[in-house]
Parts: sequence; structure tokens; C-alpha cells
Amino acid sequence: MNNLESKFVELYSLAFPQQALSQGYWKAVHYRIIPDEQRIDKVTELISWIESLPDSDSTDVQLLKHEAQLLKIIWTKWKPWTYDPSYFNFADGLSWFLIHAPYPPEEKLSLATEYIKQIPDYLNAIRNHLQTPTKEHLRLAIEQNIGAIRFIDTVLDSAFSDVSQNHNFFLLWHNVCEAVSDFVDWLHTLLKSTSNFKSYRVSEEIYYELWKYEVSDSISPDYAYAQAQEFIDELRESIREKLSKLTGKSIDLEEVGNLLKQYSHENIIPATQWLPTLKRQLSELRDFLETSQLVSFDGLAPLVVRPTPEYMRGSGAGASITPPGPFDESPTFYYNVDPIESYPKDLQESILREYNYKTLYILNAHEAYPGHYIQLAYSLKHAGIIPNILGNTGFIEGWAVFSEKLLLDNGFNPDDILLRAFHDKWLIRVAANTVVDFETHIKGTDTNTIMDFLINRCFQEQAEAIDKWKRARLSVVQLSSYFTGYMLMNRLYKQWQQTFNDDSPANFIKWLLPQGSLPFNLFFKQLALTL
Repeated sequence: MNNLESKFVELYSLAFPQQALSQGYWKAVHYRIIPDEQRIDKVTELISWIESLPDSDSTDVQLLKHEAQLLKIIWTKWKPWTYDPSYFNFADGLSWFLIHAPYPPEEKLSLATEYIKQIPDYLNAIRNHLQTPTKEHLRLAIEQNIGAIRFIDTVLDSAFSDVSQNHNFFLLWHNVCEAVSDFVDWLHTLLKSTSNFKSYRVSEEIYYELWKYEVSDSISPDYAYAQAQEFIDELRESIREKLSKLTGKSIDLEEVGNLLKQYSHENIIPATQWLPTLKRQLSELRDFLETSQLVSFDGLAPLVVRPTPEYMRGSGAGASITPPGPFDESPTFYYNVDPIESYPKDLQESILREYNYKTLYILNAHEAYPGHYIQLAYSLKHAGIIPNILGNTGFIEGWAVFSEKLLLDNGFNPDDILLRAFHDKWLIRVAANTVVDFETHIKGTDTNTIMDFLINRCFQEQAEAIDKWKRARLSVVQLSSYFTGYMLMNRLYKQWQQTFNDDSPANFIKWLLPQGSLPFNLFFKQLALTL
């Protein structure tokens, strides 16, 4: 590490020790994790140090300056922990350490013992911060705290079964479980006794400021909202044209929804075969990418498919990628998938129609090949420490959506019209994310209107629409990062093609992804300097 990286890691790991553990920085297991005023002071110290850095053309410095602005909004203005008891989760960092830290089992538990001693005080700090909660975040905190105990118990059973139960860690873990149980009981009491819950909607000021640093400083929320609605209209017509070609007759827009439902049903995968099918499709996608030489898998960390850890469930996402950090000596990526087979029958069938055999290809492209996994694995292999710790949400989601189209435009199953029709349906979902996010927090749109829009105008299954509405109430601007990032990624690709007079998507990938998940303005600035 150079001096800038060393100082950043020092201050970052003290401010965010759990995140540092998730980056493979094992030294942070000795640090104080309690989210109280002392922790806030550490965050303030990190922000002050970044602000004291002289302006520079260095990408690392510009990325740090960007991050400092975002942290100031979160920690001095927004303060989500005052209404969201799920904002801090004790399983973050601890679970990664127990699974990945390169120590013998007994030593690893000894190191973790001092760490978990802090958890009762950690939970008390969450109580002390909480003012007026939202009903939605209370429910999420209950589910995730119960899930955290279950998940870590599973890790302990599988990886530490040979360690004596008299080890101090196990004796202390029993007390931790009781503290978590008491905390969950307290959350349940709040859920039942609170008469006036806080609204899940954030202020317009917070929404716009978060947007600027998490999504884009060049595209406004209002512009993205308008563009998303226009894009939905274009895609509805595109689906109509594809289905007309597929059926050999002219299809009216009114018929599109029913035809999509019919094809979803015809391409449904049984619940017991859904995960094996997902894995087979991953192999197929990887083979295509290697054969076409769009991306190189040389030296990339492995990808492992697993059920979503229980402490990460409940947000409505369904699938995600958990990346390792730049300090992991044996890095592994995880493709987290919610266990569909455990859902009630009606919910299960709705999800399986939404993620049918065709759409599953798009999900796998988005999350893995050539989406999140490829982008984050390239970054891990090539980029520096700072870009690997600080990732821009707009870029990350923008790449994942852009990569789906990149896959289809470059010859994957080229004669599959239905696959492309379902991709149009998926892109409608991407644009709908922005509409729903904006209408939830800025316009205050009601549940029935949102659900009608998602199901009837955007062709989403009821289960997907329910999850999307849940995500909109639990998050802020993250849903908008998909469509806005997609618009910006398309602009960036066109600008890159013009700058280098190069139409090769493989060369674009070689230029783009090794730099890490930077805010778009830094990439555009590079291209401007190249001219």
C-alpha cells in the first residue's frame, strides 16, 4: 500500500470495522464496533482527513472526495438509524470473519470472542439511537436479527464442530443469543405499541442529495423519471413487435400482457429444478463468453452459488452478489439466491413465472456473467484498494443492466426471439424501478396505484410487484440506480467508441472494468482528457 491507501485503510477500518472485516482486513476483529457517538467521531475523523487532502487529478483522491460528500449526507443529515433499527447488523463482518479468516478454528474463535463481547452494547446503542421507527424497517430488523443468529449457528455447526463447547466463545455466544432475543422482543413490542410510525418516505432534500452521490450528478431524478416513462412506452411497443413476429400475426398492445403470461407459464421451471437450472445456465453463459472472447476469466476469483444468508433476507431483492475484499488472501464471490422451494405455493408459482427459463438467463447475466461478478472480479484483480472498497451504486447497477444487452447484442442465442421479448420485459422492470422510487419518496403515491402500475402496465408478476414495493419503502434511490446507470453506461460506451474509434465491446470491457466501480463523471473526465 502507498501512503494514501495506508492512511485511508487505517481510518476507514476504525470508522467501519464491520465493513473492513468483510473486505478481509482481519485486524479489524480487534476494533470497537458499537455504533455510538465514539463511532460517529471516527466517521467524522475519516471525513475530515479526506477533506484535508489537496485537490488532485488522482482517481483515488477524487473518489475519496466523492465518498466524503456522501458520508456527510448520511452521518450528519439523513441519520437513517434514528428510524431504521436494521441499519446496523451485528452479523456483518462477523460472519465473513468466521467463514474466511485464515486461522485455525480455535484461534479464530478466540479472536472472535472479544469481538462478540461487544454485541449486547451494540444492540443497546441501536435502541438508544432509535427515535420514531418505521413499521417496515422494524419488521426487517426483526427478520434479519433472527436470521443472523440462525446463520451464524449454522456456520458454527459446520466449521467449528471439532472445537470443545467449553471454549469461551461458545459460553459467551449463549449470552449473545439471549441479548439478541431480548432485542427482538423489544422490536416486537415497538411494532405492537407504536401508535404513530414514521413514514418510510425521506425528505426531498435528502433524496436529491443521496441521488447526486449514489446515482448521478449529471442526470437529475426528474429527468430520469420522465425518461423512464418514455422508455417503458418504447419497450411495450418493442415487445409487441417481437411477439407479432413470433406468432406470425399482428398483436395489439392489449394482448401483450396475456401473451407474456402464457409464455411465462410455458417456460416455468419446477421449484426443485430452479436452482440446478440456474447453475447450468451459468455454465452456458460462461462458455459463450469465453468462446466469443468478450471477457477473460483468467485469474478471476471463483463464484459460488449459495442460499441467501438469513441475516441478508427480507429486503425484497431475491438475488445478489457478495464480493470479497482486496485483503482476502483466498477470495471467493457468492451468488446469493433466496430459497424459492421454501416459499408458500402461491408465492412460489408467481416467482417461478417471473423468473422462468428465459428470464433466468437475464438474471444470471445481470448478477454473474457478464454482470456484477465479472465487473467486481475484474476490479478485484486489477484496481487498487480504494476503488475496491468504495463502489458507486449507479455504476455497479448500470453495468449489470448494460451487460445483459451486451450479451444479447453479441450473439448469445441469436435466434431466440422470446428471450429478447422477455429481456424487453426485464428492461421495463428496470425503468419501472426509477418510476416507483421517485413516486414513493417524492410524489407520495399510494400502494394500489403502484401495484396497478407494476402489474398492469409493466407486466410484472404479483410476487415481483410486492417485492418491488417493499424495496421502494426500505431503500432510498438504490432502485433508481439501475435505469439511470444504464443510460449513463450507454452514453459512456458511445463516447468511448468515438474517442478511440473502436467498436469492440471486448476492448471497452478491457478499458472500463479494471478501473473499479468509479462514479461515471470520472470515466467521462478520462475520455475528455484523451481527446
